[in-house]
Amino acid sequence: LVVGVFLGVVAGYTDNGASAGVGALIDLMLTIPSLVLAVALASILGAGLFGLVVALSLTFVPPMARLVRGRVLEIVAEDYVQAARALGGAPRRIMFRHVLPNAVSVILVEASLSAGQAVLVAAALGFLGLGVQPPAPEWGTMLGAGREFILGFNLFGDGLRDRFDRERAS
Repeated sequence: LVVGVFLGVVAGYTDNGASAGVGALIDLMLTIPSLVLAVALASILGAGLFGLVVALSLTFVPPMARLVRGRVLEIVAEDYVQAARALGGAPRRIMFRHVLPNAVSVILVEASLSAGQAVLVAAALGFLGLGVQPPAPEWGTMLGAGREFILGFNLFGDGLRDRFDRERAS
């Protein structure tokens, strides 16, 4: 959240080459699906809590940064920000007094939505053996341990379909 908000504000508020570079990096990272990026990062960093936290953190930075950048660009175009600039307000003061407070609602909504997605990605990494390792309890690890039972339910469902599906029986 903090890194994404920082990068989004820098990319949206400043008007220089660094802003364009940050925006291009964000766009590049958004081309990679979040689960694929998380699996790649967790594989590089290794299984465990540290790898999981870093992989999840880096996976959810680009969407937050992109959203904050867009909101900051909208806010910077507002008349009150232009007036604060015309009155000689320091860029840092304008960012913290005018821009960020008006972007908080978007940031909080995205953070709450990302939290649910992070739980699902963490469970997927645990299922693949890249998350928190036993004996620590974790949903994905528990599902991975019961993999054969999940397969048993699939086979049971296939058997029921074969038994009761009239079109396939004839």
